[in-house]
Amino acid sequence: MQCIAKQGFDSEIFGLDYFRITDFGHPALVEELGVLRQKAPLICDAKISAGDLAMHSVLTQAGFVKACVQFKLRHDWPDSGKSSPNVLGKPATDVEIVDTLSWPTELIAEHARHFSCDRISLDTRIPRDFHDAFYQKWISNSISGATTVAVSGRNFCSFKKRQDVLVIDLLSCLDEGRGIGKSLVNAVVAECSRLGLRAVEVTTECENTPAWHLYMKCGFQTDSFLACYHLVEPADALYVGGLDRVQMA
Repeated sequence: MQCIAKQGFDSEIFGLDYFRITDFGHPALVEELGVLRQKAPLICDAKISAGDLAMHSVLTQAGFVKACVQFKLRHDWPDSGKSSPNVLGKPATDVEIVDTLSWPTELIAEHARHFSCDRISLDTRIPRDFHDAFYQKWISNSISGATTVAVSGRNFCSFKKRQDVLVIDLLSCLDEGRGIGKSLVNAVVAECSRLGLRAVEVTTECENTPAWHLYMKCGFQTDSFLACYHLVEPADALYVGGLDRVQMA
């Protein structure tokens, strides 16, 4: 298929074929969506501009359900006059920037369970076991060298360089209410400055109000909104076989 690509990482976790729409402008998309459903059981996801009503119609007619709305935030560097020195500030001294972390499986699992407002959590058709397995694998990969990590105690923020920006991948603070999340984000912003890059970007769900409040306190501004859609075919595909099909970290 030219517009829809199979995702190996996700397919391994969910134990069935997982696809993603990669080209929304291709004339073959509608035809390929029809072919896709013949490959069931499967999952397919798609992200479009939240205001793209024409593509919303195409996706919903093909059986997709909107899981959530995400928005991308951006912290430009330098941000002339828009942010206080504290926001452009300095990360707390207990934040380290590292390439890898050696964390026990139990701690990784705790972080996986901590994510509760992401697009997978918000899709009630996806059992929690699959959500947790997905995040365990994602976190394990992130702290094993796939990304750079800002870490403070048992709290972390993973990020990676993409062209001339740093992109925050995952942020998880188990020790809430202590300002650690802000310290971690500020550490990433400071790393952006050190590397001479243009900006830090992050995408989060509109439903995750603590996250986007945190980013905006750290000087981020709204960039764009995305609507996230999932096709789960058949609707109970993930309940067949149960937990024994889940590939844990």
